[in-house]
Amino acid sequence: MAKLGVFVIDLSRFAALSDIMELYFTKPYSARAAIQAAALPKGSLIKADGIIILSEQL
Repeated sequence: MAKLGVFVIDLSRFAALSDIMELYFTKPYSARAAIQAAALPKGSLIKADGIIILSEQL
């Protein structure tokens, strides 16, 4: 993963988010950004989007 963006409605739970991410990603962790949003679609608590590198060659 090259970059991960995470949108949450409650940024005070960032530590729990980091714990969950450790279950799915390995070190060295990719660049990431956590952004608090007033609301997310369909009442979601979290939304994530990422950029992944599949190959070093273009």
